[in-house]
Amino acid sequence: MKQEAPPCAIDLTRRRLSIAIASLLLAAPALPGHVWATGDVVSKQHFRTLCIYLTAFHRLDETMLQQIYDILLHEPWGREHIRRLLNKLFPDIEHSAKPRTPYFVVRNLDDAERWFAGHILTTWMTGIYYHETGNRTISYEHALMYESLKDIRPVPGMSRESFGFWQHPPHTENTERADG
Repeated sequence: MKQEAPPCAIDLTRRRLSIAIASLLLAAPALPGHVWATGDVVSKQHFRTLCIYLTAFHRLDETMLQQIYDILLHEPWGREHIRRLLNKLFPDIEHSAKPRTPYFVVRNLDDAERWFAGHILTTWMTGIYYHETGNRTISYEHALMYESLKDIRPVPGMSRESFGFWQHPPHTENTERADG
């Protein structure tokens, strides 16, 4: 008499196992990052914490943050350098965004970490990602070097006036009275 498998047992053949493994491998990129968490994965939130610490600006432009994050993750050394800085400056980043020291102390970093911190800072301040293969403008308008002057002087080249406004004299109190 042939013995039947219990109803809850899985009939696992080599073909079904191969299909299951192939399906899992094809679906791997769609799985959330924490499923594949390894030592080199850096979340965008952790990167934001690092950028806020380095720039001392708490309200960073989200689009610019995303662009810098994407660029640095595609660099062959990007993940490693971000992770090194995070581990050095925020040893308990997984549980707390409190830095190791309240102030950024350059002497606590090695040469590569200092270079990378300066690279991030330069990109945020100028809005340009400098690279040996060519520079890339990320955001001229949201560069932090204009943040302190934004209410006094507009970003050069970013006029809110319509095209051709420069051919007419500026409207001041004296010209408005003379016209009226």
